[in-house]
Amino acid sequence: MPELMNDTAMLDKEQMDRRGWQLFPQIMQGEDLEKLRGEFELMLARRSADMQRNGILEKTAGTAHHLLERDNYFMHWLQQLLLSPAYLCLNELLGGVSVLNSFGAVDNRPGQERYVSSVHRDVRTYTSDVRLMMQLLVMLDDFTVDNGATWILSGSHLSAQKPSDEEFFRQAEQVSGRAGQVLLFDSRCWHAAGANMTQFRRRALTLTLTRPFVKPQIDHCRLLGYDYCAALSEPLQQLLGYFARIPASIDEWYQPPESRYYRSSQG
Repeated sequence: MPELMNDTAMLDKEQMDRRGWQLFPQIMQGEDLEKLRGEFELMLARRSADMQRNGILEKTAGTAHHLLERDNYFMHWLQQLLLSPAYLCLNELLGGVSVLNSFGAVDNRPGQERYVSSVHRDVRTYTSDVRLMMQLLVMLDDFTVDNGATWILSGSHLSAQKPSDEEFFRQAEQVSGRAGQVLLFDSRCWHAAGANMTQFRRRALTLTLTRPFVKPQIDHCRLLGYDYCAALSEPLQQLLGYFARIPASIDEWYQPPESRYYRSSQG
């Protein structure tokens, strides 16, 4: 189990450059953690119904995607995340600002394999030494070797080639941690969900964040509504891509600097 850091832990850039990942201390516990778990269950059921309706539940069971809805608890929790060491370090690694690419969840149940159990990485284009995307994995339950803690291959973000499964599992390590901790890792790292050999579930939130010019998986501002996003705090607007939108008309393009859809601060 990697060494746990204290509550003032900050970025170990040498570790991120060399290994591609870092484990951060708990950012929530007690009642806050229970509220996250409750929202997890609600949204997992809701997205399962969405997948069932579209005929893809069999292939994606145990996962849920794009969980933000107006005023659900995840939206309120993002305010807490914005102050966490893991998020601040992620922004530093991505050049100062980032936007939310996706907000998902994984329910790793005993004896069930999912597509996240295969060796994969979450950025399709290899960009050598340029970081475009980072992952925030928020542990809602303790992560242990027995219940399927995430496997990650240190240093694999430095290679364009996918390792064979045999090579991966020979060299990779499982990242154990306590509920409420956050695993930050480079999206170029090859990783996989472990097999859950216990009688209990192992749940996690999975967030990806990118440099602002990278297209997100879903348009959060359109999903939630421009008027809704306009009333949020500036840090949340930044996270949701409010300052990196794409104009859809000439009038939206021709705007004074403070009203432009894509601001100059976004790179």
